[in-house]
Amino acid sequence: MKNSQNQMWVVDDLTNAERLENARLFDETQRLLKITEERAQELAVINSVQAALAARVEHSRHL
Repeated sequence: MKNSQNQMWVVDDLTNAERLENARLFDETQRLLKITEERAQELAVINSVQAALAARVEHSRHL
């Protein structure tokens, strides 16, 4: 009986450790997703500025 109870405690400890690790990984993933989304927005702005500048240069060539 004592051995099976010890085994249950070990399983519970491992399960709790796995839950904590999953929560940590989820938080890290959310943090990295936010950074990625912010960078994507920054790149979208840079691309639109670049496109506007390229259009001006192209327009200037035709004058």
